[in-house]
Amino acid sequence: MLFGRDESHDESIQQVTTFHPTFLKEDRSYLRQIHKVVSAAENSICMIYPWIGLGEELVIPFENAISNNPDVKLYLITRLLKGDVFRHLHQLEDVEQWRRIFKDNMSVKYNNNVHAKMIIVDDVAALVGSSNLTGTGLGSPRSYEGIPQIETNIYTTCLDAVNDAGNFFTKVWGHESSKPYVDTSEYVLSCKSHNLAGIFQHYKKDFKKLLETEDLTFLEDGTVKFKGDLAFITENEAYILGTKRKDIAVKFTGDTSKLNSTVLFERVEVSGNLHCKNEMDFTVKDITDKKGSKDKIEDKKVLKDKIIKINDLKSGWSNLTVSGTVSSSSDILELKGSGHVLRLARIEDDTGIITLELWNEKAQNKKIKKGSRIEIINGFTKMFRDELRLVIKKDGKIKVLKD
Repeated sequence: MLFGRDESHDESIQQVTTFHPTFLKEDRSYLRQIHKVVSAAENSICMIYPWIGLGEELVIPFENAISNNPDVKLYLITRLLKGDVFRHLHQLEDVEQWRRIFKDNMSVKYNNNVHAKMIIVDDVAALVGSSNLTGTGLGSPRSYEGIPQIETNIYTTCLDAVNDAGNFFTKVWGHESSKPYVDTSEYVLSCKSHNLAGIFQHYKKDFKKLLETEDLTFLEDGTVKFKGDLAFITENEAYILGTKRKDIAVKFTGDTSKLNSTVLFERVEVSGNLHCKNEMDFTVKDITDKKGSKDKIEDKKVLKDKIIKINDLKSGWSNLTVSGTVSSSSDILELKGSGHVLRLARIEDDTGIITLELWNEKAQNKKIKKGSRIEIINGFTKMFRDELRLVIKKDGKIKVLKD
């Protein structure tokens, strides 16, 4: 098997098989069996479930397992369909809670063809059946879920059956349709944005609780401000994770070079118009370029086609023309998971010095090196960690001047 068998296991253990149905009424016998088996895990827990949503009742046995055996590993295969997430048929929060418990000892993949429901513990016991890890599936429904469904499940320690189940799990885990569930995956993050949109539009009480833990503010002018951890970035969009709730994300669309950080998992703040009503994405759209302010409009008239001295630059200025000499240049930095590269150059003139951000093809321009005299056309300024920086707009240019 891919995940190995515990060689120290006593193969003479008594083999048993028990049947655990639910039939339109509350019956927690299968849930109790899951608690018992998972809590006793010594080496590994392998799970495959399309839908998960039992909250704290499912967290407890995993906490017990880690408490008893800190090195136990969890492998999970689940579905991650945006429609399911939006309708709360799949609880991303449960997965994130397990990840907090197991940390580096948990591996997750998603496969949207999965309909199997199974748990294998230590390669010696298996729980297999029709029940999802939900209240109605496990005979422990919430008030809003309705009555328990009709389900059938078995628990077995029959070694032949457990071995076959393990081989099946390994096959699904290694199949090309099973994708890694990682924080920098655009698809996973878009599902988390769908999750926030679903909570916002359909679960007002849950959204109110979320506002108590996350830095999400609705301003009087109708715009939204959100502060979280940068998880994905391109030139035109970014995904920002919640700081406490890692099952939610805000999608930001706009000029991402203006963000106060372009480093993954650093804290960033975005603001703009909310695009969410009757949509599945919780998207904040940057409006600064279109809306602007009177000050910025006045600045454009004054600054256009005028070469500005570095010492005169202020944050928030745009349409800038700046010239100077490259005094130093960093190596090219690859932004993991984004497909973009960044190089930082220090530019100085007779009044001061400033850091210039060079993105993608501009970062790879070998003519921009120490000692080069350059002119930036159509740039803008921003603050990054209390440092004023100069950035070139998408339609901007950088010229290497002749001596």
